[in-house]
Amino acid sequence: MKKRAYAPVALFIIFLTGIFGMYFLLENGVLGTTKVSSVELIERVKDPVKVHFIDVGMGDSIFIEVKDINILIDAGPKENAMRVVAYLKSFGVEKLDFIFLSHIHEDHIGGMAEVIRNFDVGKFYASDKEIATRSYESMISALAEKGVPLTEAKAGVTLTFDESISLSLLSPNSLEYINPNNYSPVTKLSYGQTAFLFTGDAENTIEQEVIRRGLNIKADVFKAAHHGSTTSNTRSFLERVDPDYVVVTSEDGNDFNLPDETIMSLFSELGSKILMTEELGSITFSSDGREVRLLNH
Repeated sequence: MKKRAYAPVALFIIFLTGIFGMYFLLENGVLGTTKVSSVELIERVKDPVKVHFIDVGMGDSIFIEVKDINILIDAGPKENAMRVVAYLKSFGVEKLDFIFLSHIHEDHIGGMAEVIRNFDVGKFYASDKEIATRSYESMISALAEKGVPLTEAKAGVTLTFDESISLSLLSPNSLEYINPNNYSPVTKLSYGQTAFLFTGDAENTIEQEVIRRGLNIKADVFKAAHHGSTTSNTRSFLERVDPDYVVVTSEDGNDFNLPDETIMSLFSELGSKILMTEELGSITFSSDGREVRLLNH
């Protein structure tokens, strides 16, 4: 009779063991499910447009997928070049159909030669302004090895992928700027009712230039200009962009103290959700033409 008193306890222990065992099996790829990587989860999304803000520390590198076309804007600093290469290869990239170099500063151009050497390259866009740095010379040499000419990046360049998807350069509109940052094209990727706006390190001068031209810069996702610096991100410009998301490409403890707190406060004040690569790592969005989705955070 005493043995029966222990029966409910034993059954409860068996029940708990079964629950935990089931959880363990599910987590470790048994019972019809498997753990999947973030790459696999992103690839499962079949939206025609995906935009990846690759975490390269203090710098920019943006990978854009439009159907089966691969586009890269910038390649981060030299020390993180292989991080960009590895990221692209993890998504099965063999060819970059279009590459855009926003401008010649090291945190954007540093990894470009390594990227060019690791992939087939279709068309390469950059400013026609030369600079005597190792990174620039290495990039030019890598392009020469591949037989790829440099095509000038300027306002008016538009890539049309189909009747609803296009990528347009809205700047630069002048032949000469004192600050190299201002050769950074303000670039808009549009798909249906959705849009992404990329700015490189374009400063106030360019923002006001674009405003004066009366261009439509409304976007769901905005890449904070110049890593969230006060040299850019003017209120008048941001109000016209009116983004749901702002992506800040930066590195914790960087020497430039970016992003600036006043700019971060402005993003918040305007109602944008702020995403920082220094906190989240690489950040990916997709679009189905009706809405933008944040895929990996």
